[in-house]
Amino acid sequence: MRHPAPLLPSLLSVILPIGIAWLLGPVAWPGRADAAANLHLLRAQTATASPGLHRRADSQALAEKETETTSRGRSTLSPDVSGEYLLGKSGESIEIDLQPEQLGGYISRFGDQTSDQGEPLTFFFATAVLDGPRMSFRTHSVHGEWFSFSGTIVRGDAASRAQDGYYRLRGTLVLHNALHRNEQARDVSLPLAREYQAPPA
Repeated sequence: MRHPAPLLPSLLSVILPIGIAWLLGPVAWPGRADAAANLHLLRAQTATASPGLHRRADSQALAEKETETTSRGRSTLSPDVSGEYLLGKSGESIEIDLQPEQLGGYISRFGDQTSDQGEPLTFFFATAVLDGPRMSFRTHSVHGEWFSFSGTIVRGDAASRAQDGYYRLRGTLVLHNALHRNEQARDVSLPLAREYQAPPA
């Protein structure tokens, strides 16, 4: 007498793959559209779950914006005039980076307001205009203050760049204060800082 083939293994061989496919769904073998949708969802979840990443990205974008310079015009001065011009107080200076069609740089100084007394501050150039031998710039605002300058760079009295004053930044420097709504203008003739030269071996 022939016994019928057991039904359980046969049923399992059909039901088990269907159950696995149902449990895994399309994620197990995603098509191109499914993968893109999953990636988009993952990015959205990451962005929602990590607001700190947004804050850091926003801070970085803001910092980059506050260091950008929009420059126009053309200079007839030599790029050799680029360098650090001393404001007089130790640690305070104007950094000039001059190219024929681009002027960049920043002002370094110590804060003198109640909120930033003695704090080192950096005022990056926001806009700059070149006009032959003349130049002007306006810095980004820091704690409600910013600088503007109009003038030129001339040859100084120093015999070489190993001494302060080989070039001089000469013109009018203005400190603007938005809180007090005032301006402090002064005529300057700032010496180029001497270049460090290593002693002979």
